[in-house]
Amino acid sequence: MVEKFFKILKFLLKVKINFHKPKRSDIIVFDSTSIDQIKNVLKNYNWGVIDNRNELITNLYITPKIIIKFFFNLNKNIKIAYLISVIETIKPKVVLTFIDNSYYFAEITRSMRNKKIVFIAIQNAARIDIAEHDYFYKKGILKFNPNKNFYLPNFFCHGKNDLEIYKKCKIKIDKFYKTGSLRLFNALSKSKKIKKKYEICLLSNTTWTRDLVYNDKTFIPGYVKLVEFIIKFAKEKKIKFIFSLKNKNNFKEESLELSIFKRYLTKQNYKFLKKNSTFQKKQILSSYDYAFNSKLVIGQTSTMLGECLAYKKKILSCNFSKLSYLDFPVKGICRLDKANYKTFKKRVNLLLNCTNSFFQRKINKKINFIVNYDSKINPNLVIRNFIDKALKKTT
Repeated sequence: MVEKFFKILKFLLKVKINFHKPKRSDIIVFDSTSIDQIKNVLKNYNWGVIDNRNELITNLYITPKIIIKFFFNLNKNIKIAYLISVIETIKPKVVLTFIDNSYYFAEITRSMRNKKIVFIAIQNAARIDIAEHDYFYKKGILKFNPNKNFYLPNFFCHGKNDLEIYKKCKIKIDKFYKTGSLRLFNALSKSKKIKKKYEICLLSNTTWTRDLVYNDKTFIPGYVKLVEFIIKFAKEKKIKFIFSLKNKNNFKEESLELSIFKRYLTKQNYKFLKKNSTFQKKQILSSYDYAFNSKLVIGQTSTMLGECLAYKKKILSCNFSKLSYLDFPVKGICRLDKANYKTFKKRVNLLLNCTNSFFQRKINKKINFIVNYDSKINPNLVIRNFIDKALKKTT
């Protein structure tokens, strides 16, 4: 109780309290995390931001109207009641978010669906967490399934795979729009060619907390086993290999991620991994740049694997844990579930030497099943067209 009090006090001391109503905006961006990815969607619109994360909130608005609205909404969570009150005061025509799995956004959307506001969620990443909630709820580890009350009216998703996941998990989505990945499109628009090409690019996996949250003992060992296989293969074949850390150019975050491998790998293997990673690389490149400039992209199950597949890259997903919800949704030559080095080596050799057309024939889904990528379609414009219609409709 005392700790909670000091957290609230610390929060109140850091924010600016305003006794005037917030600025009027046609569009409200809910949660400014990764807002740089949707800047082309928002271009030339009259828009503002409402944050729900304590570390991002810089302003609190207190007016008589907001206080009255707040008490009317108090049947909700206190924070949700406040956020709804602020949105009602601003009276936007559109509220959109790039944090599509936000339960705050879903609850606010559900509570305000009778208002004349268009709510839009743009998919940020592969929604493994949706399947994860179902999996651990059925196992009895979660006492309540967070998916139960989740709701989105307009969901601009990556592709058909998402439709199947949400329907399987019985989540209420009014309308799906298979727009593809904004991150992929933005990355392609500014991708850089690397002089030093790589045979294999290993994608980082930073969802290590599953072991702590769900008391699972297979996730970390499974991923470490994959890393050990790649290191062994790279040494045997003497190939150019790069481990693309997720939090590039952030020394603290990179070090934290590498420290996990330091704990589980041999000293020799850890030294090799670190040397062949993006750790403190001088050239500023994104994970996409390394993936695009590699013959083969390997990972467990991630957003980028699906994006690379859609971009006609050869990929290999290796889920060596016992968590079935992490299985890659496309089967065939692109997926390997058994942790056997002999089988791994054979598969990687095949993938490095086969043609793209052979690769695509040996998978059981179309390459755009996960991410609906088309070089001729700009997802930013698709979403903007939808917003334009919404703004005219609510005028």
